[in-house]
Amino acid sequence: MSSSSNPDNDAVRIGSFQYLMASVPHSLHRNGRVLTRRDKDGSDAGREGIDLEARCMSVQDARRRESTARCTLIQNGFELSARPLSGKSIDFLKQEQVVRTYYSQCAEIVRETTGARFVVAFDHNIRSAVGKESKRRIQGGQQVQGPAHLVHGDYTLTSAPQRVRDLAKVPGTNDTFHSLLPKGEALLDAAEVEHVLAGGRFAIINVWRNITEDPVQTSPLALCDAASVRPENL
Repeated sequence: MSSSSNPDNDAVRIGSFQYLMASVPHSLHRNGRVLTRRDKDGSDAGREGIDLEARCMSVQDARRRESTARCTLIQNGFELSARPLSGKSIDFLKQEQVVRTYYSQCAEIVRETTGARFVVAFDHNIRSAVGKESKRRIQGGQQVQGPAHLVHGDYTLTSAPQRVRDLAKVPGTNDTFHSLLPKGEALLDAAEVEHVLAGGRFAIINVWRNITEDPVQTSPLALCDAASVRPENL
């Protein structure tokens, strides 16, 4: 995203975003023609069927919004929360430290925000333009990923329930959470998963955090208001 200031409101900017062109097939349901690929250790490995065009959109600085105008997960699909790290600092470039220390903190954040009965953390990425350019690798994990410079959703109506089912299988070595489980055990109970998918409710929620002390200046995270999107546009 690139942006320019709006002189009438310093909290609002005009940003240039890379959207899928109208000619790209809709992929709310998996179609096998529009997709991104991951290699064996979970790093970005290219994409197919994706043609992009730039669109200018107004963007609001979430940190400058009045508290009464804050977005919420239920109404807008995201929210900004002040959540200092609990306990000692975490080296986010050491996978085992993140998995054993930070995953439980993420689960607690989601539990408190949603009121969900059961929450688990199961995956993470470190995104850094400098880290990607220098081909930096996370100790014990994948390569540092670059910013995702296109408007997208992580899951489809096909891949989301499939991911939940996959979490009821014995994890592979590239599953970040495998070291937390006894050998041969899965993260989720298979019977419980099928019960939920048959008529219950689940959500896959991203928890994003700046891992440095200074505010992000390059490639800041931008989120789309769910209230402004229709299913036929996905």
